[in-house]
Amino acid sequence: MIKRFLSDAFLSIVMDKKAKDNYRTIREHKKRAVNTDIATGDTKSDSMPPAPAPIEQTPERAELIRNALAVHQEKSSVLDDLSVDDRQKLFTLAEKALLGKKQG
Repeated sequence: MIKRFLSDAFLSIVMDKKAKDNYRTIREHKKRAVNTDIATGDTKSDSMPPAPAPIEQTPERAELIRNALAVHQEKSSVLDDLSVDDRQKLFTLAEKALLGKKQG
């Protein structure tokens, strides 16, 4: 009861009424899904995706992985030769390009 009271008080501070109602609806749906699984004896939940099947390690796949790791190591060593200033410039450029950050 105290937990519910504190939860309601906290939610009223950080969420408006519509958002709070949506949150409660989602939470209740999850509780019902778990309770249904417990009642039927099913241990899997609808929200959990099935585990991927293990991938067979063929010689061709192993060779591809080795080549990819070699190329990655070769390319990453290029950054080792950069000065601290050049690294900072590169980082800033990548941040702007990938994250859309504006200088400010």
